[in-house]
Amino acid sequence: MGKKLPEVLTKLRRQFVEGSVENGVEEGLAGKIFDLIVHFAGYGFNKSHSTAYAVVSWQT
Repeated sequence: MGKKLPEVLTKLRRQFVEGSVENGVEEGLAGKIFDLIVHFAGYGFNKSHSTAYAVVSWQT
């Protein structure tokens, strides 16, 4: 999801929604959840990266 290529996101969205529906989640809700994940990917950081960066910042 990092580069947010539209063709990749379309495929991932379809897989996510289909898998969610198979597990009892309503299709509309699954789509909304996927949209939230994509939105978060725009500013969310990997925890290990942010921890390492914090250590370096603290040391300098």
